[in-house]
This record gives sequence, C-alpha cells and structure tokens, in this order.
Amino acid sequence: MQQTDKPNLTQHHVRQLALPQKGTLEGRLFQEPDRRPRRGRLYLEVMQVWQNGGPRPMTGMVLVTVRHLTGEWQYGDVLRLTLGLRSPRNFHTPGSFTYESYLARRKIYLSAFLWRDNKIEKIGVRGSWLRHRIEQTRRTIGTFFDRQLPPRQAAVLRALIIGDKSQLSPDLRGAFARAGVAHVLAISGLHIGLVATVAYAAWWWLLGRSHFPLLMWTVPKLAALHTVPIILVYAGLAGSNVSN
Repeated sequence: MQQTDKPNLTQHHVRQLALPQKGTLEGRLFQEPDRRPRRGRLYLEVMQVWQNGGPRPMTGMVLVTVRHLTGEWQYGDVLRLTLGLRSPRNFHTPGSFTYESYLARRKIYLSAFLWRDNKIEKIGVRGSWLRHRIEQTRRTIGTFFDRQLPPRQAAVLRALIIGDKSQLSPDLRGAFARAGVAHVLAISGLHIGLVATVAYAAWWWLLGRSHFPLLMWTVPKLAALHTVPIILVYAGLAGSNVSN
C-alpha cells in the first residue's frame, strides 16, 4: 500500500472512527455531483457526526455512491444523511488500477453506498460566491446543450466544454475508444494549450491594431497577460479537474 494510503490524520478525522460504522453525518458538497446513467456520486466534506445522541465536530471527505441519484443537489449544499461508512475497497488484482490509492490522493479515505437519495436532507448552503457562480454557469451551458442539440452531440459538447462526461453512453465512449481518440473527451493540457493559443493570437491581433499598446508596452507580454484570465475562466468551466 502506498504512502498516500497511510496519512497522518487528526483525531477529529472521520477516518479515525471504528469501521464499518453506520451513522448520521452532516457535510457540505465540495464539488458538483457526478451524475451517470446507472449511478451518481456525492463528494461530501464532513462537518459533524452524530454519536451517542449528539453531534460531534469532525473533518474529512467521504465519497457517497448513490444507485438512483434524483435530487437536484449542487456544490455547496449542506446535507444530513444516514449511511454506512467503510474504507474504499480494491479488487486486489495484481497490476490493476488501485482504487483506494486513487481516492487517497484526493484525500478521500471513506466511502458509502445508498440505494436512493430520497432520505437525504438539505439543511443549508455554504461555499465561496465565485465557485457558486462558476458552477451555475456550467449548469446553464450544459442545459443549453441539452435543449438545443440531439443527445449524442450534447453529451460530447458537455465533455469537451465543461468537463461533464456523465451523459456519455457506453456506446459513445466505445466509439471514441475504437477510433483511438477517447483522450479528447477528457479535458487535458492539450485543451488548455489550444485555448491559450487561440486567446493569445486573438489578443496579439487586437492589441496590434492600436498604436497605444505598441508605443507603451511590449505586445507579446501584454497579450500573454490578457490570456491568463481566459485560461482561468476555461479551467473553472471545465470543472477545475484537468487531467495530466
């Protein structure tokens, strides 16, 4: 087991609880839910756990897999739910993907499963104003694609523009894999580079048409400076989860 699987956690971390354990906890969604045709995932930052009839402040992150995710949960929602906590499990196949280590690198050391989310209670909203605005913009763009385009085209644009692959069907993923271009569905450094190149060229062209920048500034440096906010905006719309 890698070092990432054995972190130095505080005594208030949920990983210190005796596992497996069923209990009620309260936490905040620290990213948008992952919605897929056959399951959904809630990424929960724990705030407190109910023990011995009362709440106990705790920290840590839990990945909650929901078989039927139907609620309109969003980033920042503070939820109260009862579930069974356990450690993530590997398949123990030599040389295979290590799921436990993958989650540990994201500082997630506990997982849980729910069949439905109808008993989850929303008790508030927390999170930064800027992140809420970014996530709202991502949802608006995704809804626009869904309404204006056929399902397959909308699913592809969701993946390419806002980093949402939840609408990609297994058949569509397989088609991209057979064509050898499955990597284009995952926003990566290549996508960031393309956006940066186009933005830089556009800024260079615009700034070069004015005499003032040419006299007062170095146009390449000024174009690069103006490109940075565009890259940050695109990274935010992509879900801030760019693959390597």
